[in-house]
Amino acid sequence: MYIADLDKPIYDGNATLEPVYNALKPLRDQGWLTTYNTTTDKLDYSVVTVIGTGNTPLDKVKALTTRDFFFDAPLGDLDDITTGISPIASGSLNHILGSEKQLTFPQTGLSDDQIAMFKSVLIDI
Repeated sequence: MYIADLDKPIYDGNATLEPVYNALKPLRDQGWLTTYNTTTDKLDYSVVTVIGTGNTPLDKVKALTTRDFFFDAPLGDLDDITTGISPIASGSLNHILGSEKQLTFPQTGLSDDQIAMFKSVLIDI
């Protein structure tokens, strides 16, 4: 959650993680959560995939040998990120493409430079 400044979340991910993890117990007990086992390197999709966004502490997600919650990786910065840590990635096109102005496509479309930058991000994935 954010108020107006996207760089300043209104919650502390470290303080929030344990209560959220505990609240997932009924879903965990029913086997409804997507899980990843680091020992077998196996990702098992289920009915619910929990993705921590915003200020989720990546180090705490990585520390679990069997996890049923994941990290929303920042698209454009996927170094050391695997599907076992983050089965999805998201990000602002403005941030990824380095645009200072609000993108206005499809009205004006992306510039050739923006298309090249976007392609380079996708190739790295």
